[in-house]
Amino acid sequence: MDCFRIVPLGLLLAATGLVAPMQSQSVPSQQPQPDASVWRPIPPAAPLHTPFPIKARLPYTVEILPATAVSPQDRQLESNEENSIRERAGMRLMDFTPNGWSYSQIACPAFPGHLFLRFMRTEGKGDVSAFTASIPRFGQGKDRIIPIQRRGYSLFSPAPVNAMTIASFNHILAEERTSGEPDWAAIAVCYAALAGTGSEGTLTPMGAPILNLQADGGATIVIATTDSNVKDWTMTFDRNGVLKKATHTGVADYTFHPVPKAGQAQWQPVAGSYASNAAKAVPPPQ
Repeated sequence: MDCFRIVPLGLLLAATGLVAPMQSQSVPSQQPQPDASVWRPIPPAAPLHTPFPIKARLPYTVEILPATAVSPQDRQLESNEENSIRERAGMRLMDFTPNGWSYSQIACPAFPGHLFLRFMRTEGKGDVSAFTASIPRFGQGKDRIIPIQRRGYSLFSPAPVNAMTIASFNHILAEERTSGEPDWAAIAVCYAALAGTGSEGTLTPMGAPILNLQADGGATIVIATTDSNVKDWTMTFDRNGVLKKATHTGVADYTFHPVPKAGQAQWQPVAGSYASNAAKAVPPPQ
């Protein structure tokens, strides 16, 4: 009976070659692998660094208010800092005394942490002295002076393009950033006001301000304001938002030449030309 022992079917089929041997999971696949350099995902583009947000948020306008419109808190702050202002004005050759001077407020939406005051004294036609004072509201910084005119003359060089004006503005801008990131368009209009542009009223850009981004991460801001004396401004900032250069164009620098009408145009034929020879051949009417 032992010769009739039943053999398991799996062993029988294996012995006859009808079942392929099982492959181990450790055997690598024979399919070609794709080139990793081809299938590597493209990294996301690095975010564009700009000195200020590309989309402007704040109002561009700057209000220049008379002293009667200054809030009681700001009037008290001005009174507390008068001695400091007098000292710093004296260092810039400005004879700031309590008599004869008046002030107005430059209300810049981009600089809520600072009180800006325009001090002026008029002693006759063409004899005007003026400077801008910057006073930090919350103790983040120190008082600063931007000279504009001394008895009708600019000190050193015109305030809007003066290196000292630009340096003072950069200090103010750095102090303001402790309370938030300022807006690029409102910054440009505020600089124009601090440097002596505009009288009491509203300083408003004409049209949309222009932001030109530079390859090195800096930016150039171009604005045209409603000031009757200055047509437009161009300000260049580096990638860290530091003002490097400011230029402006006065209204007098723009000269308009009207195009004459067709009937008003006067012309003469060129010597030797067909029109010149024809004019010589035909006698003038009697």
